[in-house]
Amino acid sequence: MADLLATTSTPAPETAARWQHDVNASFYTYHRDLIRRYVPAGVAVLAPALAEIESWRGTAAVYERGLALLVAFHECLRDAVFAAATHTRRGTTTKAPATATRCAAGEVVV
Repeated sequence: MADLLATTSTPAPETAARWQHDVNASFYTYHRDLIRRYVPAGVAVLAPALAEIESWRGTAAVYERGLALLVAFHECLRDAVFAAATHTRRGTTTKAPATATRCAAGEVVV
């Protein structure tokens, strides 16, 4: 946005309003697809969260509760990947442990 503003003359109020109200969150489509592929649908405790994720329309609009779940999943996945990739750097000399680790959001990642 800063680059766009630096190379553009003062935008019309209508253009500025469109920029400000951009709610495209399609980046998280990848994470929704991972959940669809790998999280079991028949687990009752997950049903409400999975329903929110399924009803997500790809935006960051205020009513999109599924997006908050996808962001939390993204953070947990990132933390689990980095924990596995850096386990030897953290003083572990054996294979990455199969024990659970906690992601930045405090959720347990197995």
